[in-house]
Amino acid sequence: MTTEEAATGRRPRDRRELIVAAAGRMFAERGFHNVGTDDIAAAVGVTAGALYRHVRNKQDLLARTISSSFERAVEELEHHRDGGLDGLVEALVAASASRRDLGVLWTREIRNLDPAYRAEVREQFFALVSLLTEEVRIRREDLSADDAELLVWAIFAVLTSPAYHPTAASPSFIADVARAMVAAIITTPPPAIPLPPRHGGPLPTAGATGLLPRSRRERLLIVSTRLFVERGYPAVSMNEVGEAAGVTGTAVYRYFPSKSELLAACLTRAADPLRLGLDRALKNARTPTEALDGVAADYSEFALRNYELLGLLLGETVNLRGPARQQVRVAQREYIAEWLALLRGARPGIAPARGSFLVHGAMGVINDVARTGSLRHRAEVAVRLPGLAVRVLQA
Repeated sequence: MTTEEAATGRRPRDRRELIVAAAGRMFAERGFHNVGTDDIAAAVGVTAGALYRHVRNKQDLLARTISSSFERAVEELEHHRDGGLDGLVEALVAASASRRDLGVLWTREIRNLDPAYRAEVREQFFALVSLLTEEVRIRREDLSADDAELLVWAIFAVLTSPAYHPTAASPSFIADVARAMVAAIITTPPPAIPLPPRHGGPLPTAGATGLLPRSRRERLLIVSTRLFVERGYPAVSMNEVGEAAGVTGTAVYRYFPSKSELLAACLTRAADPLRLGLDRALKNARTPTEALDGVAADYSEFALRNYELLGLLLGETVNLRGPARQQVRVAQREYIAEWLALLRGARPGIAPARGSFLVHGAMGVINDVARTGSLRHRAEVAVRLPGLAVRVLQA
């Protein structure tokens, strides 16, 4: 049995499926641009020539990894469609539990697809969102269309959240926790948890880009963050960053000697506000439960205000190398560990593995909503988002 067969728990139907499955796993772990076709061929025990008998190129491989996952989900949905919302949810749970890499492929790597195919896949996905939104409104007649759609995005967030953490678990365990998180989202209105007050003014409005600071270094950080998120770190050159920031020629390198150091500086900017927000939540709380409410509110505020920086943290850390990557990873793990410690304080009997999946699910809801432009600019989202995350923690 190959590594891929052991990971998926089933024997692929043919060599092409084995190649596609291995490619999806490697793209999720290392990033599309950091994986070569030779790497994929070696992982499945074939030559590069044999690999090209099954796929045209690496771009074709990425398209197949995403389309295969989508087709499998659609097959499951058609099989369960007569079961209404419960049937659709069960189909999505089954599809996501069997392929933990789906979340990363959809949220990070889809931008590397050919634009025409990417548009086609997005259209299919939004049709799925509409279908689920209709079913949620049938179940919850008290919800507006916007509120129901928000719950559907939260459902997708918790189902894809296992892709972002390495906790080992069987597909059946992941499915059980996923069902509980989805049930918590659908059945119980989230508590009202206001965002913490900030001195930074109102949250960004739709279409607002704001002004760039006078400091050249800050301009480079802001512009590069935006470009890296839009196009992906490997696709952006230092000259393009400098041109967009109004810093020409070799002047860019006086601030950041290399593009990797520029990326590291962008990513480390997030550590301080997250740590300060966590400290505020702890100081203002009397119990772990109150602290969780505060942490969820603070993280929601950070994500809604700094959605580009959040996208960089989630999508481009994979492109860091050496000590800088270790530093960012350690900061991320420590921040998540604080959430988990508070959750275990609020729910003393919870198993560590379950707690880990719930924390990532709750953070996934905030991450996905904040990075979805059609949602983050709605006035009611800032009111409901922290409560949705807390409800997931209670699943």
